[in-house]
Amino acid sequence: MRPDLFAATVERGQDAVFIIEIQPGHLLQPRVVYANPAFFALTGFRPEDVEDGSYPQILGPETDRELVVSCAERVAAGETVECEVHLYRKDRSLFWAAVRSHPLDEPAHYCVLMFRDVTERRAADGHLRLLSKALEEASDLVLITDQPALQSEPAIVYANRSFLDATGYSMDEVVGRSNLEFYSAENDPIVVEAMRHNVELGLHNEKEALLGRKDGSSFWIEVVGKSFSDADEERRYRIVIGREITLRKRALNELALLLAAAECSPNRVILYERDGSGAMAVAFENGAAVRAGRYRLAEMLASGTAG
Repeated sequence: MRPDLFAATVERGQDAVFIIEIQPGHLLQPRVVYANPAFFALTGFRPEDVEDGSYPQILGPETDRELVVSCAERVAAGETVECEVHLYRKDRSLFWAAVRSHPLDEPAHYCVLMFRDVTERRAADGHLRLLSKALEEASDLVLITDQPALQSEPAIVYANRSFLDATGYSMDEVVGRSNLEFYSAENDPIVVEAMRHNVELGLHNEKEALLGRKDGSSFWIEVVGKSFSDADEERRYRIVIGREITLRKRALNELALLLAAAECSPNRVILYERDGSGAMAVAFENGAAVRAGRYRLAEMLASGTAG
């Protein structure tokens, strides 16, 4: 490339370019040789601040000075080095900079540093790590699958620790497989088909189903599935959240059996509950009670005549 074109490229580039003279013993305060307009725009310093070779105060209390010195020593030894470090603008505001440094000659006397502000990306990465940690620590079972085309199966791309612990599978055993494979064969086929239909069409799913374990046993979960897009709206995914409800289902089943037994009893069985006003109301009465005439317990309690 012609020198004038190269110079124009550096002058008009979006990355901040900073050329310094490597001076042993002055690795944190080297002499400045050149800075492009993007450097001044990023840091708020002006050309006159560095025209005599003075190093601008881009280092500060939050800067990892040991990292800066280590990188400078490696560049002085002829290496190309990349790092991310806290730097300061002229107004002393702080930003994260991705810095790529490499020597311009051999042996190294001059070094070029290219800066890019990555504060927003670092913040986004931090939020992503926090979200990932929350998913891993969640007590609910969480799967993320791709959102398949019509008539194709979803493929798991992520399973949290609770799902793996509850089912006995490892991450390698679930990633790439359809989440529908992990539902027990004991499920009502109508329920499974409805779930499959909703997945194919990207519809909301909210069902109760049996989830299978690796050892062949199964347990009840309340499952919710919902589609979403990635940040660029280019790919569709589906998050599936399950909460174990085995104890609740067992309690409901036992209650149903008790009510069935009460219904078959020749004795009168009446269950009362308090309504919103605190008054007693009939919650259940079996056939024997209906045929014989309901006990007037609620009325007697209300009048104070129940002994």
